[in-house]
Amino acid sequence: MEYRILSKSDFRISRLGLGGIPLQRASASEVVALLSAAYDAGINFIDTARGYTFSEELIGQGLQSRRAAFVLASKSMQRSKEGILSDIRLSLKNLRTDYLDLYQLHNVRTQAEWEQVCASGGALAGLLEAQQAGMIRQIGITAHSAEMMAKALDSGLFATMMFPYNVVENQNKQLFATAHRQGTGTLAMKPLAGGFIPDAGQALRYLAADPYVDCILAGVASPAEIEANVRALQRGPLAPEEAQELENWAKQAGQEFCRRCGYCLPCPQGIDIPMVFLLEGYYDRYELQGWARDRYAALPVPGTACQACGQCEQKCPYGLPIPAKLARAAGKLG
Repeated sequence: MEYRILSKSDFRISRLGLGGIPLQRASASEVVALLSAAYDAGINFIDTARGYTFSEELIGQGLQSRRAAFVLASKSMQRSKEGILSDIRLSLKNLRTDYLDLYQLHNVRTQAEWEQVCASGGALAGLLEAQQAGMIRQIGITAHSAEMMAKALDSGLFATMMFPYNVVENQNKQLFATAHRQGTGTLAMKPLAGGFIPDAGQALRYLAADPYVDCILAGVASPAEIEANVRALQRGPLAPEEAQELENWAKQAGQEFCRRCGYCLPCPQGIDIPMVFLLEGYYDRYELQGWARDRYAALPVPGTACQACGQCEQKCPYGLPIPAKLARAAGKLG
């Protein structure tokens, strides 16, 4: 296993990390087996979140006596100081540890959210307080918005960034190069585009060829998947003909795939279009139907509010049939 030292910290993390989303549908014994397989394979970075239902609790049970062997990360959608401090305490309890190596602002989406977390009573103040108290070691940020991630990198406030990157969603890969130049650790999420890319090995090898990606976070459901992913990385980068074949596939398949670039927004009806499609992906490809439905139900405006005005289609740089896709997604999630 290849390892990287994150320059704003002393973390030595494996190039392949373990994502916590799929663990929500696993049993406690299955998570124990997964973490044992990860340990045996040399994977030492685990990422989860307060929003991933029982993921933290299951990881806490699975780590048992191996806590010190892993760099452990979680994250929170709370935007206030007291809110995120409360979530950090819950994370520590659930993960059965007295400190977390990394705690992240989860999915900062808008300028208003950015201003909220940076305010005197905002989540960033809570993270700094928790860091001073030894509850967390480093502070990171995750986002799906390139604009928000660029703003976060410019601030110089974070030890790590986590952002989607795969052969279909590679339009913002320059963010990884920018982060690397600034000494910010880079965590690539959604390496399989949420299960959209059928050949996991090719997808992982594609990302591993990028020197600016420190860790590739892949969600897995079995020890066999861990072993297959490790074997894929051991093969090294894709050969030129393999890379071309994968990119040709991505061009064709990507005609229906939302890259969450946000150019379709604002919707006149107030629909968070990228979020609806993100939840549809969890429904279709992660076997998390109930979790996706619950989060869809919590959206301020459902996909059924679409009036098919066509403004989003005109703004989408990828020409996606957005109203038709919204209707399909709402049919599953509503």
